[in-house]
Amino acid sequence: MLSAFVQVTLLFTGHGDLIYLLKIPSFIVIWYMMAVLIILGVRRAISLPLTIRAAFSDCMRVKGKLLGLGSLVAGLMLVFLGFIYLAKSFLAGVPFLFWSVAIAGFLIYFLSILALYVFALPLIVTKRCTLKKALQSAYFATKRHWFSVLVLFIIINLIMIIALLPLGIGAIWAL
Repeated sequence: MLSAFVQVTLLFTGHGDLIYLLKIPSFIVIWYMMAVLIILGVRRAISLPLTIRAAFSDCMRVKGKLLGLGSLVAGLMLVFLGFIYLAKSFLAGVPFLFWSVAIAGFLIYFLSILALYVFALPLIVTKRCTLKKALQSAYFATKRHWFSVLVLFIIINLIMIIALLPLGIGAIWAL
């Protein structure tokens, strides 16, 4: 309830973009939940019993690495928000087309870096790699196919946006 009150206050005071700063801790929790889902999928693939307790205990073994990866994603979000604020303030008199192209270019860069983090998560959870080794392996796996990975991420995001339009009901099937 307090979070909703703070969000409404920020919206009415003209600082609506600061709402994203409130969501940074949720990014870390979401990455942890994605790790639990990966563990459940691996346990299902090798015919082990599916217990939530075992999945959470497997993820707790790499909790520092997951926290580091979640912090990197949150930092990437902050860099993206900082770039948008920078574009808004410095390009205030410039036509919309020019600064929208700059933001779109940075968004493409952002999605390509996010792909590395998404592919590093299963390596951290299943193989217990270090954060550096997982990011290197994800980079080398996507190095030659970065454009197709980027197009795939854009298509997935567009499907999610379209699914969320009718009050989020379509997200049940899109997830």
